[in-house]
Amino acid sequence: MNFIRKSLLLLMVFSAVTLLSSFKTQHIYSGKIISFSKSDLAAGVWEEVTIKVQNTSDPVALRVEAVKMPEEWEIKPKSLKKRMKTDASEDFTFRMKVPTMTQPADIYWAVTAVYGGFLGLWQKEQRLDTQSQTINAPKIAIEPERFDFGKVYKEKVSEDFTVKNVGYTDLEIRSVTTSCGCTTAALKSRDGKQINLNRREDASDKAGYKLAPNESATLTVTYDPSHHTPMRHHSKDHDAFMAWHASSSPNKLTRTVYIKSNDPKTPEAEIVVTIDQR
Repeated sequence: MNFIRKSLLLLMVFSAVTLLSSFKTQHIYSGKIISFSKSDLAAGVWEEVTIKVQNTSDPVALRVEAVKMPEEWEIKPKSLKKRMKTDASEDFTFRMKVPTMTQPADIYWAVTAVYGGFLGLWQKEQRLDTQSQTINAPKIAIEPERFDFGKVYKEKVSEDFTVKNVGYTDLEIRSVTTSCGCTTAALKSRDGKQINLNRREDASDKAGYKLAPNESATLTVTYDPSHHTPMRHHSKDHDAFMAWHASSSPNKLTRTVYIKSNDPKTPEAEIVVTIDQR
């Protein structure tokens, strides 16, 4: 009986000392999310999503959890906690299931430091980092991304490029512009109809041309060499000028086509064309 009393007394003393030291010592912890494993999830099935977290402070237990997401989404487990060393990184893997989605949605992940006294008594928590991850966003793909027109003389030259939505929700093409008036870009639908995207830079994001997942459109890029010919308004001397220009040093040009969309990772995709104007 005396042994039990002494043990309880020692435990109480040790706990009191631990409590006092925890109040006395100021702990400053630092941890952050450094990457997500994937952002494209098939609908209606369980898939793994891994959150990589780095601890840049003293050793501490870090907890990762989804603090905000659509109600119909499912996640297992609700949270994960790991003891992490200084300057170490760990993977926290969750299983998620999302319903059929027509619009991308965000999930917010949080990293929390969990610390406290003896046997977890007087436990404290400190939120360290919160980041959002966009799930099933649209994704633009362009083929090819670069093209060389080679030597160009008097005639216009054109090339077709494929713009495709390789994401899981609708891709909205909001505007197509070029870096110079010598180059134009015309977007055409699958059936060959030209799409009008004459929009101001400050136009509403609600307008645009939508591509469903796996749907593609054709972008025709045209270069007009006469735009850069000083004597283009003097037709009588044009042939003489072009003959002289062809014999002179080549004029290396680079032009860029800018494609704005609702792709969160690539809001402005680019096509680069090069021209050797003679």
